[in-house]
Amino acid sequence: MGIIASVTEPFCADCRRTRVTAEGKIMSCLFSREETDLRDLLRSDADDDAIAARWQDAMWAKPKAHGMGHVGLGSDDFVQPDRSMSAIGG
Repeated sequence: MGIIASVTEPFCADCRRTRVTAEGKIMSCLFSREETDLRDLLRSDADDDAIAARWQDAMWAKPKAHGMGHVGLGSDDFVQPDRSMSAIGG
């Protein structure tokens, strides 16, 4: 078992984590409000290179500091994602 302490001890600067939701979407940050769809590629029999390219594009667009200019979820400019970690399979 591992504990992801991104709320109490943010590690945004070193984060290279990603999550694929049950619906086949990539979340490059657990607090991101944006998801990248992989399901359409998987259902269209796309080759591995096309899938890898979409995943790479999602990770290159990964927001820094949960999409804010600074680390910390207790600030006034933090916007909670529409779905919690448990709702995306966390």
